[in-house]
Amino acid sequence: MSYLRDIAVFVRVVDMKGFAAAGRALGLTAPSVSKQIARLENELGAALLHRTTHNLFMADAGKGFYPR
Repeated sequence: MSYLRDIAVFVRVVDMKGFAAAGRALGLTAPSVSKQIARLENELGAALLHRTTHNLFMADAGKGFYPR
C-alpha cells in the first residue's frame, strides 16, 4: 500500500512544485516526503525528479509517469 501512497506524494510534490509545500499539505516533513519520493524512484528504477538547492524539475521519467 505504501507504493500508492508514494505515488500520491509524488503527484502532490509536482502539483505544489516543492517538497516542503507538499509536506505541509500532507502533514509530513520535507525529509519524509523526500524519502517517499526516493523509495518510489527506487521501486521504478528511474529518477522522477531532479532536485537542486532552489529548484525542482521533473526528469523525463517523471514527465511520462505523472500523467498516468
